[in-house]
Amino acid sequence: MKVARFPLVGSYTNRGLDAEITDTTDQIFTNGYPETATNPITGKSRVCLNKRPGRAQSAELTGVSAGLNAAVAWTSNSGSAAPFVFAFRDSGNDIRFYDHTGTQVGGDVATASTSDCTFLSETLISTTGNLTASIIDGTTLENWFFPEGGAWTQITDGDFPANVQAAHCHMDGYMFVITRAGVIHNSDVNSLSAWTAGVSIAAQSMPDNGVGIARYRNLVVAFGDYSMEFFYNAGNATGSPLSRVDGAIKRVGAIRPSSFNPTIRSIGDTVYWLGRDAEAGTCGVYRLDGFQPKKISTTTVDKLVTKGAITKILGGFTLGGLSHIAFAASGVSVLCFCLETGFWWYFVSDISFTAFLGGRGTTGITVATASNSNRIHTFDPSTPVWQDAGASYTMTAQTDPLDHGTHKRKFYNRVALMGDTQSSGAVSVSWSDDDYASFSAARSIDFSSTRRSLERLGMSRRRAWKFEHSANTPCRLEAVEIEYEEGES
Repeated sequence: MKVARFPLVGSYTNRGLDAEITDTTDQIFTNGYPETATNPITGKSRVCLNKRPGRAQSAELTGVSAGLNAAVAWTSNSGSAAPFVFAFRDSGNDIRFYDHTGTQVGGDVATASTSDCTFLSETLISTTGNLTASIIDGTTLENWFFPEGGAWTQITDGDFPANVQAAHCHMDGYMFVITRAGVIHNSDVNSLSAWTAGVSIAAQSMPDNGVGIARYRNLVVAFGDYSMEFFYNAGNATGSPLSRVDGAIKRVGAIRPSSFNPTIRSIGDTVYWLGRDAEAGTCGVYRLDGFQPKKISTTTVDKLVTKGAITKILGGFTLGGLSHIAFAASGVSVLCFCLETGFWWYFVSDISFTAFLGGRGTTGITVATASNSNRIHTFDPSTPVWQDAGASYTMTAQTDPLDHGTHKRKFYNRVALMGDTQSSGAVSVSWSDDDYASFSAARSIDFSSTRRSLERLGMSRRRAWKFEHSANTPCRLEAVEIEYEEGES
């Protein structure tokens, strides 16, 4: 008798060169995120797969419809708690902004034709918290701002540059934008409406076009198609206040967004972006580590970025004390990256997601349903629920096909699951012996019982296992243990 034991976490894999989000072959983790705990004495780690919590409450909005739905955590707001602010298109062409309670922020932003808000940011101007928005009016990108207690106002200064990119940033009382030609312009200090002609600096050390700009600590980072440059506030008496950080130019650029979707985003203390290596041409997901671009995506995720299956960065949020970055995939799928563990996993629900935000113990998510009715949903870690708006959802852990090192036949005598005991709920187990073409009928393991195993599981040479939990209960799985006998051929 042989015994194989392994944790129910691992790398998300996809064998296809032309990878698809909807491909369910190979190893995949859906609605479950990993957690590791390391013993400081022995150095050994315990790894568990946690079921993500469900939607606990929502604010229903009327008179709004789907759009790109940019979002921001407004930390410079003077209220006791920083609100999450989300953008929506109304039933016509205008843009409306709501906080996570469903209260409108300012009035409607009137536009002439079909519009979307593709990027939201915040800043502090003379002790007043402000929001800034990049809004597409038809095919024209406009920039607006909202001072707390004021009204949404378009930046119409004649010296505001043309052909700016949606991703902008703020630092030291200035608003910074970058044009498609790769020139960084800034507002007058402590102003969003006033701009001065000729106050600019070129981010053109490499021959490519500007894609976007982001703040990184006390620096401004300018992204081109195939390069990135760093700038600091040098306090120059004339021209741009920025000066280039010499020797810090990197040959990794940002992927130009389709429909102005944000592919560059400052989250926490760093910057994340969908990027491309200028030398190798490799596409992937990057974050800044000092002055170095660090690729955090796996080859599987790289294929999805290359294909365009990952379109934008939705934001960051927290689950179970772990930080995650969410990336838009397709339909109801969101691909998430856990910062602490480095694992990728799928957040899947019955609705499509347009933004993820987290802070002050709460995760806010704005979503657009197929019926064009929009809601702002809240996930409250202090009172977790295990259904989405009263509907069940499934955590899935599906393994690669396992042959345990040989092509010989394996006779499976028992499979056992290790995890936390629950008052009720079961994990269903099924398997595929034909490379995911079909799966066996599912069998259940009761997690309110102390005996959590199944016996007499048939024979195969190479088997992929699937473990699913759909009950309205929490679930944390640690490992699976398989007992089998090996045949002679």
